[in-house]
Amino acid sequence: MLMFLYFFSISTTDASSLGIIYPLYSYPNWYDSDSYIYDDVASAGQQVKITTIINPDNGPGGPSSPNGDYQRGLSDLSAGNVGMVGYVHTSYGKRDIEEVKSEIIKYNDSFNTANFNVTGIFFDEVSSSTDHQVMNYYRNLYDFVKNDIHSTNLDMVIFNHGTHAPSSYLDFSDVMVIFEGSYQQWTDYEPDAYVEAYPSNRFAAFIYDVPSPGDMKTSIDLAMSRHVGNVFITDDALPNPWDSLPSYWKDEVSDVAAVPLPSSALFFLTGSTFIFWFWGKKDPKVMSK
Repeated sequence: MLMFLYFFSISTTDASSLGIIYPLYSYPNWYDSDSYIYDDVASAGQQVKITTIINPDNGPGGPSSPNGDYQRGLSDLSAGNVGMVGYVHTSYGKRDIEEVKSEIIKYNDSFNTANFNVTGIFFDEVSSSTDHQVMNYYRNLYDFVKNDIHSTNLDMVIFNHGTHAPSSYLDFSDVMVIFEGSYQQWTDYEPDAYVEAYPSNRFAAFIYDVPSPGDMKTSIDLAMSRHVGNVFITDDALPNPWDSLPSYWKDEVSDVAAVPLPSSALFFLTGSTFIFWFWGKKDPKVMSK
């Protein structure tokens, strides 16, 4: 009997490793080296993929925004290969959509220069409703960012639900923040079953009040086990946990950078039997055809 041996491989998950999405709600006071954190974030951009959320004034700010300080801060981030998206709140689909679009245009026109580029929008206070009108609201905003003549410098769309949200929102977003809460809440969190069916870089979690470097590492491990490919973890706490650099920032960057790429599987097809090997596993597994 002739026997044929075939080799092929697949990835067991998406090809990306873990990234950081940083809500950088801190003023770029570059003139005070002790409290200026944009340079710390920029330095980390050489080790891991970081996307920062820029938020001058609960949005892009007025006609003169970004001011000189923000221009300095954003230039530092850009020099560190750190990505930037602009903050826009939506009041869970109740904010006037034309107001939202005007802020998107502001980011497109005023936050793209020779020295720095905001290339997407972070929509905050995003509804998790499946109401047809609400979903059309967010679909409209997605199309505006992606395709409108007034947003040609923008492409990425991040939705901050902050909690569980229907998978249908993935049809008109690039990343969904499906958790925003404390470390204690994160340890008890269970993602929706559909999350496993999508690339992990489509999901993010913001975790605050994480006391120690060990707890931070546990939070990273939980993110990987839950198929969440973007995180921000801090020991800062409410009412605003996003206005300071985590005390263990360097450890966090190193731990995120150390997350291995997803494993691959090598398949052997021989006659009526599949044999496949997961890289890093001790023994091959055998499965009948």
